[in-house]
Amino acid sequence: MDDNGLPGKEIIDECKIMEERQKNAKKPIEPLTNWEINEIQAHLHTIKWPTWNQGPPINLGDAEHGKLKAEQWQSMVESDLPMVLCKLKGLCIFSAIWWGTSHITLEYHMHQYKQYMKVYLKCVKTIFLEISWQPNHHASLHLDKFLYRYGPMHGWWMFPFERVIGSLQKMNMNHKIGQLEQTMLGAFCAVARVKALLQHPDAPKVVRDVSNMLKVC
Repeated sequence: MDDNGLPGKEIIDECKIMEERQKNAKKPIEPLTNWEINEIQAHLHTIKWPTWNQGPPINLGDAEHGKLKAEQWQSMVESDLPMVLCKLKGLCIFSAIWWGTSHITLEYHMHQYKQYMKVYLKCVKTIFLEISWQPNHHASLHLDKFLYRYGPMHGWWMFPFERVIGSLQKMNMNHKIGQLEQTMLGAFCAVARVKALLQHPDAPKVVRDVSNMLKVC
């Protein structure tokens, strides 16, 4: 563990060793071993949840408890499993998120985020041999550059993108894959150019008048 109580060099070395051992494996290893499941259940016995929070069943991992409710999934993903797995073996994704979402952005934070994220992705590939990488996996390796350019993630991570998503959802399209991409890109660029024209200080008078009218609509 490092000075911040997070998994340090030991967990990274452990993942590297596991990766080497699994390079020639013909089938994926179990994501969680029986020992790990038993340890998770033992730790769940020691957790005291607030009265308003229905935690996961203490026999989590057994078929007897049936399907989990939405509240149980939320509790398990947000708090229970991160606490238990960090205590058992680290959990690099949790460490990456901790460093990446810090309210302070230093070069050391960026380095730690990318280091833990790379180890996490390597471990995922080792465990799930048939996994196909998705765009968000690729994007996660570039977030350190955004931290460097824009500062702490809380200042930019959600609002601008929600605005973009809202704009895209309002566009008329035919919902046909292969065509809607070009439609959305063209419409988005056209709207951006119009907005830039309306805000340009050297725009013709008629454009400035229209811009003032639109502001009060």
